[in-house]
Amino acid sequence: MSETIDFKDLNAIPSVRTGIDVLMRDDFALLHGSNIGLITNHTGISRDGIATADILCQAGGIKLKTLFGPEPVSYTHLTLPTKRIV
Repeated sequence: MSETIDFKDLNAIPSVRTGIDVLMRDDFALLHGSNIGLITNHTGISRDGIATADILCQAGGIKLKTLFGPEPVSYTHLTLPTKRIV
C-alpha cells in the first residue's frame, strides 16, 4: 500500500539546488570578474524556469563569452559565439 503525504508548506521540504541556483543565491561571488563559457542545452534552467544563459548574461561582474552544446543552441536574442559539441 502506498501512503499519500499532504505537504501544506512546500518551502519546508528540503530541496536540491542546481549550480545556477547556488550561484544566484551567492550573488555569483565564485565567478566575479570571470569570462566564462557555458555548456548547456534546453534543459539548462534555474528552479524558476529561467534559462541559465539568460541569467549569466544579466549577472553583474561576469561575462558570458560563449555557449557550448550538443545541438545548435537557439539563443537568438544573445550575441555570443556558439560551438557545437559532437
